[in-house]
Amino acid sequence: MELSRCGLYCNQCKDFIFDRDFDALHNGEVLRNSEIISMVQEPGQKRPRYVKWYAGTKESALIRSGTKLKPCQVISTALKDVKKKANAWDVRWISSSLSFLHTMWMSSSDLAGYAQQDAHEFFISALNQIHAKSPLAKAHYCNCVIHKTFAGILQSDVTCLNCANVTSAFDPILDISLDLRPTKRSKSGVNKVRGIHDEKNDGPNSLTDCLD
Repeated sequence: MELSRCGLYCNQCKDFIFDRDFDALHNGEVLRNSEIISMVQEPGQKRPRYVKWYAGTKESALIRSGTKLKPCQVISTALKDVKKKANAWDVRWISSSLSFLHTMWMSSSDLAGYAQQDAHEFFISALNQIHAKSPLAKAHYCNCVIHKTFAGILQSDVTCLNCANVTSAFDPILDISLDLRPTKRSKSGVNKVRGIHDEKNDGPNSLTDCLD
């Protein structure tokens, strides 16, 4: 028995197994301890007798036949509101976006919910999930759509200032972080003829500027 989580390990199977008698014994001890703690904390309080219920063959069949996975109610409500206001193309686009969001919630529990999340973390999680479900996914030299589109190799060079030796490292990447150059008015230098600073107005950042 694995004591920290009360799991039952089989030496012949080389794996953890489920045993109904052991599970009943464990649950009974958990219930007994809970009742003792409750009696100490709330003495004299009357409590109903606890009887554990197990689904039989008939009940299990009814549960399987009468149960279905309900979609996210918030997403369904949002989609209904959109359909009242948007045209056909908008509905298709928003429906796909909501389905994509719901799929990410189901596959990545840490990103589910309405709290503010990091966009980069969501992007990487989406790439990993699509890669994992791709029929062409491989651990090395993958040829799936994600690696065809986003994969690359990042080379990092470290130069020693004393001996000028260069050490290079190569790491696989699916994204690269780029810096943005300042877009405020900046002084380009001193005009020796006029003796004043010339100013230039930097335009918006382009992808080439960020890569440079």
